[in-house]
Amino acid sequence: RFSSGAFPSSSIVDPVGAVSTINDFFICVDSGDTERFASLHRPDATVTILKTGKTFTGRDELQSLCSFLHTTFAGSMHFESNHVLTNLSEDGTSISNLSYWSCIKEGQMVSCGSHVDKLVVDTESQPPAWRFVSREVHHSWAKPAE
Repeated sequence: RFSSGAFPSSSIVDPVGAVSTINDFFICVDSGDTERFASLHRPDATVTILKTGKTFTGRDELQSLCSFLHTTFAGSMHFESNHVLTNLSEDGTSISNLSYWSCIKEGQMVSCGSHVDKLVVDTESQPPAWRFVSREVHHSWAKPAE
């Protein structure tokens, strides 16, 4: 859903494109597509996993993060849901997102939480596309190790 801060009709990119970028994050993790994963982010973007206190900065570190997640959660499927986008700019080119995520393996939830994101439109790409500036990964629950 789209929350307060209506998106102007003159926005460069429809906010639906932002949701696609947000969802593509986990498609890349599950498929192991580290290059595409990195391309979803600005060159100086950050991903912070609050549970571990680790921040990954820049596309090289983000590619490594994608590879690590793909290997660690091999055979899992990740889901992003309940997107709440808020427009942060007059021209509709900067947004925040709050959404839920879950990780399912062999039909059982392994972990879940929420994401807090900031995305901007990359006007230098053709066509213009949404890119992550930052993502915070919050863990609400994780299945205890067996």
